[in-house]
Order: sequence, then structure tokens, then C-alpha cells
Amino acid sequence: MYQISISEALVKRNEIDTFLKRMVTGDVKSVSYDNIVRKRSWSKCDEAAQMVAKPGLISRKCQTLNSDVYCQQLERLKLVIDQKRPELANRSGVVFHQDNARPHTSVVTHQKLWELDWKVFNASTI
Repeated sequence: MYQISISEALVKRNEIDTFLKRMVTGDVKSVSYDNIVRKRSWSKCDEAAQMVAKPGLISRKCQTLNSDVYCQQLERLKLVIDQKRPELANRSGVVFHQDNARPHTSVVTHQKLWELDWKVFNASTI
């Protein structure tokens, strides 16, 4: 029942203020792949075929996500939003949704979101 009442409240809120078009969501997990293109090659009858390795994961140095790293990610996200969706940056503003992971709930992160002038979406305040 709780989910139904939240959904109904969100639909009513969206009729008044179309916030769903302005919503940007974030998550902590991401996986990067090295997309090597495998091509066929001709070889002579007496030669062995060339071996090409299958694509795999990029090996990057592991980095712990703390609030400082998360704030840097938010800054890069703002630059991308300014480029790809200038109407959000100039006129209507971003409604940002994130989970309650520790880097997301820190004071530093809240200050950064306030500095970016993004409204944080919280379903419990409907």
C-alpha cells in the first residue's frame, strides 16, 4: 500500500511540476570494458592464423569512493549536463536522485549539491 500511495503522490506532483523530465539519477557501481574490434585476416595455407585476444575488463587501479571523489564526479556530471541538456542548467534546474550510501549522505556532498543548486529528490518527503 505504501508504494501505491507514493506512486499516486508522484503522479499528482508531476502534473503540477513536471519534475520527471528534469530528474537525474546516480549510482555507485560502474564497469568499464575495453571493446577491442576483432577482425578477420587472411593467411597463407602453410601459415598459422593470427591470434587475437578476446575483449576483457580494463584493469584500473581500485579507488575507494569517498565524499571527495563523489563530489568530483558530481562536478563532471554538471559539465556533461550543461553540454547535453542546457535547458536544465539555464532554466528549470536539476532534480537529483541518489541512494543513501555513505558518500551520498555526507555533509560535504550536501554542500556540493547546494553549491550546484540541484534539488535532491527524496521520496519520503512527498
